[in-house]
Amino acid sequence: MRYGLYILQILLLLILSCTPKPPPVPVVPPAPVSAIPSWIDGKAEDSLYLYGVAKVEVGNNKGENLDDIAFGQISGLIKQQLKTRLKHVSDSTGTNFSVHMNQIIKSRVFRSIMHMEVAEKYKDNNYEYALARLDKKKYINGILNDKRKAKNVAIGLVN
Repeated sequence: MRYGLYILQILLLLILSCTPKPPPVPVVPPAPVSAIPSWIDGKAEDSLYLYGVAKVEVGNNKGENLDDIAFGQISGLIKQQLKTRLKHVSDSTGTNFSVHMNQIIKSRVFRSIMHMEVAEKYKDNNYEYALARLDKKKYINGILNDKRKAKNVAIGLVN
C-alpha cells in the first residue's frame, strides 16, 4: 500500500511536469523616456526647496547669465513672501516696518544667495534652461545663526 502511494505520487508528478506550459506573457517595451525635463514649465515649491527656472534663447544671451536669472527668480519669490508677511505683521500689530522693510529684505536675499545652487541644466534647439534651488533648511538655519549672533552681541553691549 505504501509503495502504491509513492508510485501514484511519482506518476502524478510526471504527468503534471509533462503538460504544456502556458505561453509566455508578451513583454511590452517601456514607453520612451521624454528627453525634455518636467521642470521646464516651472517647478512648484516643496517642503525642502524653493525653485527658480531660467530660460534664455540660444545665441541671444546678451550677457545674461542663466544661473543669475534663475537665482533672481528665487530672490523675487523671497522678496514677495517677505513683503506679504511683514505687511501682515505690520497690520496686525499696528507698527510701521516701511522704514526697515528694504533692509530686512536685502539681508534675507543676501543670506539666501549663499544657499542657492543650480540643480539641472537643459538645452534644446531654441532655448537653454536652468533649474536653481534654495535649500530651505540651510537657509533658515543661517537666519537663526545670524539671529543668535546678533542676540549675543546685544547682550554683550548691554553688559
